[in-house]
Amino acid sequence: MPSQSTRDPALYTVRTLFEQTGQSGWFMQLLARTQALQSLQVLFDQECPLELIQKCHVLGIKDACLALGVNHASFATQLQYRTRELLHALKKYPEFKEVKKIYVKII
Repeated sequence: MPSQSTRDPALYTVRTLFEQTGQSGWFMQLLARTQALQSLQVLFDQECPLELIQKCHVLGIKDACLALGVNHASFATQLQYRTRELLHALKKYPEFKEVKKIYVKII
C-alpha cells in the first residue's frame, strides 16, 4: 500500500487537504454550518406543504426568526399564508423551539 506522501493528490478529500495545510479552521466552521442547515432543512421538509418542498430552502435561524428562501413571489405568498400553521408544526422539534416568526426572502 502506498504511503500517504506518495498517494495521488486527486484521491484526497477537500477536508484532508485543509487539515494537512493547517487551514482547516474556517473550513470546519463552514462544514459545520452546512451540516446544521441540512439538518434544519430535513426537519422543515417534514412539515412543509408538499407543493413547496422543492421551492423552499432554510437559510438559517437568528433572533427567534426562521429565514426561508424561495425562488418566486407566488411561493413566498403561499408561505406567508401558512406561517402560523408552519410555526405550530415546527415547535415539536427542539431545533425550532426558539422560532417565533418566519421571514420569507425571494432568492
